[in-house]
Amino acid sequence: MSAHIVFSNNDKIGSKIISWGSAKGIEKKLIPSHFSLCFKSTYVVESRLTSGVHANEWENFKSKNNIVAIFDVTEEIEAKYGKWYIYYQHIYKKILNKSYDWKALLYLAFYQARWKFFGKAIPENNKKNNPDKYFCVEVFEELFGENLSMYSPYSLMVKCRGRFKRLL
Repeated sequence: MSAHIVFSNNDKIGSKIISWGSAKGIEKKLIPSHFSLCFKSTYVVESRLTSGVHANEWENFKSKNNIVAIFDVTEEIEAKYGKWYIYYQHIYKKILNKSYDWKALLYLAFYQARWKFFGKAIPENNKKNNPDKYFCVEVFEELFGENLSMYSPYSLMVKCRGRFKRLL
């Protein structure tokens, strides 16, 4: 069994905007705009702008995205759920096919822009967060045990560096 957090980006305009707004002084191709979870190098669970939370095939996902980093979260999932497929079933029942959280993303984007242009602090809480809708990082709040609605994929990747084994 394996479960991996995958950080990626692509050539679409939304991806470019998210990457641009997420970090300063870093080569753009190294800044992810997307976060997903891959099970057994076969299935990817993600939340996309156009379709909300869904499962995708790993090969299809890789063909459309540039992989920036992969972290192994197998031990974390097995410690909490026993087996990876129990966590996958939990995700499937709880959040699969839920809508994209546009308001929360726009709220985050506004504060990311303030940080990027003026150096203003990003709030800890997202006042537009809808607990029944998800943008990519929110899908895995339960795994991290905290609210991630004010994290960009890049800031979450930085957080993962000290917590999980990096594979790529």
